[in-house]
Amino acid sequence: KKNFIMTHKLTVFEKYSRHWPMITIFCGVLSVILFGLFLLTESVLVGGYLRLGAFASFAVCLLSYFKLRDGQIKIDLSIDDKKKLFIDYHVKGQNVYKESFSLNELEAFKVDTVPNKSFYNDLFTVDYRVMYKKSDYYSFLNLIELRGRLIPLDEENASHIVTFIEHHK
Repeated sequence: KKNFIMTHKLTVFEKYSRHWPMITIFCGVLSVILFGLFLLTESVLVGGYLRLGAFASFAVCLLSYFKLRDGQIKIDLSIDDKKKLFIDYHVKGQNVYKESFSLNELEAFKVDTVPNKSFYNDLFTVDYRVMYKKSDYYSFLNLIELRGRLIPLDEENASHIVTFIEHHK
């Protein structure tokens, strides 16, 4: 299944796991079970561990529910005849953010791995990002960001973005 279209417009999707619903349900049930066991135990030490486990699994349940509720981010890139790059971010069919760049100001592009800032990145495959360098700036910046939040991509989509932009540059 390909999730991109290549013309003057390119559509890609955020890297998104199909396991979010299962994680949400499993952690919710686990937090209820651990909290129930906490209420039944008389040992202070075991009760502390059960309370900590219930809280941790509830936190994961809540965070994965928010990810599930927000859904996958759809990213539309388009280039007009004036060499202007437009990036539209859609969540659940609604345009939530739009930005634009002049291709004349952008000097170079590259695909790179997302910096490892969490335990999640140690356990699962790496996420990718697209970076660009402006002609008047010395280092690379992230191209696909939604209000300061880096949007993780798979390697194929990140490569398609770079190819699409360089083809129209």
